[in-house]
Amino acid sequence: MRMRILAVFVLTLALVSVSFAQGVNGTWKGQRPGRDGAMMDVTFKFVADGEKLSGSTTMGTNEVQISDGKVSGNDISFVVKMERGGNTMVMKYTGTLSTNEIKLKSTREGSDRVTEVTLKRS
Repeated sequence: MRMRILAVFVLTLALVSVSFAQGVNGTWKGQRPGRDGAMMDVTFKFVADGEKLSGSTTMGTNEVQISDGKVSGNDISFVVKMERGGNTMVMKYTGTLSTNEIKLKSTREGSDRVTEVTLKRS
């Protein structure tokens, strides 16, 4: 009997994890502070496949693919690499998914400054 209860519990956790992973799929929009402090629109398109997260982000007119994306329960993480003037800028993102929003924190590689943005499902 205990084995059945444990099996049901593990199966339930697996289904909840898949449910959250699928819940991140789609287009999410928000605003983040730019270099001069002015807010700029940002769009993320996410596709979850199990615990793997892929997609892209658009800031201004530049669309960039995300990499190293992961989904674990309601937590997500990914990396965005942007080329600018021959230099590569790497942004690391972590976030928490709720029903209709994602709260993201980003840090630029080599910096300890954290930027926060709240995305809403589009």
